[in-house]
Amino acid sequence: AFAVTLFPNPSSESSTIFIQNIEGKNISIELSDLLGKKTGSYQIINQNSQIRLETQELFGSVQKGIYQICSKTDRGTQTLKWIKQ
Repeated sequence: AFAVTLFPNPSSESSTIFIQNIEGKNISIELSDLLGKKTGSYQIINQNSQIRLETQELFGSVQKGIYQICSKTDRGTQTLKWIKQ
C-alpha cells in the first residue's frame, strides 16, 4: 500500500505532502473543505517510488480553515486532515 504524510500540520503557510510506494502509478490529489466542497485538484503521472509536493504549489493560496487532502491511486485512497492557520 502507498503511504501519505503531511507536514507541518497545522501550518500557516504551505505544507509538504510526501507520498511513498507509488512507482509507476497515476495519482489524484484533491483538496476539499469539511463540507465536501472541492477547492482544488491535481493529477500526477509518477515514475518514481516517492514524490514530495507543496500544498501552495498544488492549490495556490488557501484561506484559513480545516481541509481534507485526498490522495487516490489504483491501490486505494488515503485522506488526511490539514489545518491551515
